[in-house]
Amino acid sequence: MRCNLAILLFLLLASQASTAEECSDAQRAEAQLPKFFGSTLHATSCPASDNDGTIVMTVSLHGLKTTVETRCESNAYVLKLDTTISFDAGSTPGIGVSTGRGRDGTGMHYWKVTPTDSVIDIGEAPELVQDKFIPNTYSTLITGSGRYQSMRYFYEIRNNHLVATRLVGFYQKNRHTYGADFAKISPSGGIILLRQKTLSEEKASLCQIGRAVCCNAVML
Repeated sequence: MRCNLAILLFLLLASQASTAEECSDAQRAEAQLPKFFGSTLHATSCPASDNDGTIVMTVSLHGLKTTVETRCESNAYVLKLDTTISFDAGSTPGIGVSTGRGRDGTGMHYWKVTPTDSVIDIGEAPELVQDKFIPNTYSTLITGSGRYQSMRYFYEIRNNHLVATRLVGFYQKNRHTYGADFAKISPSGGIILLRQKTLSEEKASLCQIGRAVCCNAVML
């Protein structure tokens, strides 16, 4: 009996040591959801290799704990939580966890937290902000390629999933003006050009960072 207990204790300690060794470079982050009194979020990222790892997040709401997982990548990854974002016209709190994915390494995995304390996975996108000019839309600026200096993508939630629905690509025409291509994104991911516009350098700069009305639901 004592021998069996000793073996079990040895295996337990070995398992704990192995886990600690595997996650020697673990990052941790904590936060609270503003609209849920006494709520807590605990996230831990554990690298599996130089460019890949696992993120485990535990969400505690009214005594109910929900654990969710996602992947992270980037050799310069930094774990970050976003509890400022909300969905459904601001009525549903959201949670974002950095993943380090994407062209600029700004990927975030998002969840909705419902009034029944359910945590719903709505997918991943570059770090989003509520668009100031288009209702129920979220936008993000990413580095461009080819023709474009940068691109501002617009996302909506459809069937509880983040979907990129439109974009504006910015390119410099000359020293003082920029071109802007307005396009929609088809369900298959294809880009459909709708219109083009010339912007001053100042207006283009404001449009790129989402501080000017350069496009709206009618334009796109």
